[in-house]
Amino acid sequence: MLKHKDIKGTAVLLHEDPSGDKFISAYYVSDRNVNTSELREYLLKYLPGYMVPSHFIPIDRIPLTPSGKIDRKTLPSPEIEITESFIPPANEMEEKLADIWSQVLRIDKGKISVEANFFKLGGHSLKLTVVIAAIHKIFDVRLPFSEAFRFPSIRGLSKYIQGTKKEKFSPISPCEQKEYYPLSSAQKRMYIPQQMDVEGTAHNMSMSFPMEGPMDIRKVEQTFYQLVQAHEILRTSFMVLDGEPVQKVHEPADIRFKIQLFDLEPNHDTNPTYFTGELQQIEQRFIRPFDLSKVPLFRVGLITLKGSNVILLVDLHHIICDGSSINIMKNYFMRLYQGKVLPPLRLQYRDFSQWQNSELRENIIKQQEKYWLSQFQGEIPIINLPYDYPRPLLRTLEGDFVDVQIDALHSGALKEIAAKEGTTMFQLNLVLINILLSKITGQEDIIVGIVTEGRMHADLKNLIGVFINRLALRNFPGSEKTFIQFLGEVKERVIKAFENQDYPFEELVAQLGIKRDASRNPLFDIAYSFNTIENDTGELPQQDSNQVRQEQSRQNPVISKYDVEFIAIEYQKYMLFRIFYDKSLFKRTTMETISSYLTDIISRVVENNHISIKELVVIKEIYDQKLVIPREDQGDFAF
Repeated sequence: MLKHKDIKGTAVLLHEDPSGDKFISAYYVSDRNVNTSELREYLLKYLPGYMVPSHFIPIDRIPLTPSGKIDRKTLPSPEIEITESFIPPANEMEEKLADIWSQVLRIDKGKISVEANFFKLGGHSLKLTVVIAAIHKIFDVRLPFSEAFRFPSIRGLSKYIQGTKKEKFSPISPCEQKEYYPLSSAQKRMYIPQQMDVEGTAHNMSMSFPMEGPMDIRKVEQTFYQLVQAHEILRTSFMVLDGEPVQKVHEPADIRFKIQLFDLEPNHDTNPTYFTGELQQIEQRFIRPFDLSKVPLFRVGLITLKGSNVILLVDLHHIICDGSSINIMKNYFMRLYQGKVLPPLRLQYRDFSQWQNSELRENIIKQQEKYWLSQFQGEIPIINLPYDYPRPLLRTLEGDFVDVQIDALHSGALKEIAAKEGTTMFQLNLVLINILLSKITGQEDIIVGIVTEGRMHADLKNLIGVFINRLALRNFPGSEKTFIQFLGEVKERVIKAFENQDYPFEELVAQLGIKRDASRNPLFDIAYSFNTIENDTGELPQQDSNQVRQEQSRQNPVISKYDVEFIAIEYQKYMLFRIFYDKSLFKRTTMETISSYLTDIISRVVENNHISIKELVVIKEIYDQKLVIPREDQGDFAF
């Protein structure tokens, strides 16, 4: 800044806004009225975008301490006028769209300008799925993903909806009651592997919720019985009838279970939020196989800690629940525990399953099938990772993970690239992963699997059950492409994939004629998911004036369902890549090395996002130290 002809003195500070995001403010001394827009353009000639200050504050002089250093504590706080660019809804349609955004983004409606960009407010492809479903239900307009990216503001969406042909929303109807119901496509994916490994727990979903404050054990039990009565899927069993797997809904009176109680007296310095060795042992005893023919397919436990604190344990089989359902179930539990009365459900999971099985014959699914088959024409690539051990005949699922933390400045730079290119962090991270995989395999035809919520229909929003679908994203990180070019390609492929996400993954595998291999997943062995960590804005229950606070902890022990799974987690202040891997295939040192390549690629991209993929060379010296056990069926590794 001091090189600018009008700037006589300057100081720069890193601030943090109320949401935890960091930004740079520049304080300057000048004897002229400086145009800050021109000053920002001037700095962009010399600095990457993420290093250009967000705010410029004129001051009379640079304050100094007695030792002659800049006295940063006396510099005024930047005045952030959020309302300066706030434009309220102008009509009923914009009001309804603002309501949808507020619910999905978990932002106060009064803070959402109709000109604000959905993706800059924390939206991404998965959240967009919920928005699209709500728009279809409320406005009778089926919004394509591509159009949502073209019109990322409420005002833009409103104009698009008004000028678009109506496509009437068709609600899911309750099916007739009968003794047996068909399985959904996701349930079929869970049922067959479980029957092949009846003693396995790979499809258990186990969570723990530390609670601060006393809990009434009898009341906890009664609350779960209320959940069982309201949600039929929690009293559903599975069996084979005439050669086909089916599900049976039982009466509430048929359900018998008891909360398992555990006592634990932690050391005085133990924080109950984190697992100690003793807590892990309790969890390992608690997590056990389920017999899918017997109800209920969940269990509940309570660990009593020192004082009044407890940890609520919940273990369910994946065939009756998914990640979104865990949050729905948790929300229902907390509200029922408070004594609130919940409205009866219009639909049950069996209604969805019946609807999905009839939907498979509909034209829309056939159209989506054409898209997916076109994506996998010709030879389908098999990822050629640098494995340390020969692949076992049967996957062990024993996993571990390494963490890669991306600091605030680099995270901010990546967000800026995404915003500038009109993409999401979900898409940008997928690009980084594809480039990393290409560099460590020498392949330029990469398939990475992702999981979608599978709740494209708005009627499914509050149901407990398994709705998830897997999408196989095939991309081509050619060495001659620039990072930005490849980012644009991936963006378009992701948009198309999400527009065709209703097509069941199992149907695609069957149509492609892929033979099942117990040592691999069909179609892809690399998975990716993206999560944002948000503050919980829901009400928390109180009992006897003591607040009960709950926090979800991760499953233990670590299970790896893929060779490698990348989970990108966006926090308020930074970003984290948690890389799960199969311990039967990789040493930890190998994954630590690979994770270092990821950070190197990110640094290079931040420095120059127009860099070619060919120029993103991994550090040769690190590879020289790594031993890769060669196998005849693995081919050559080009680094």
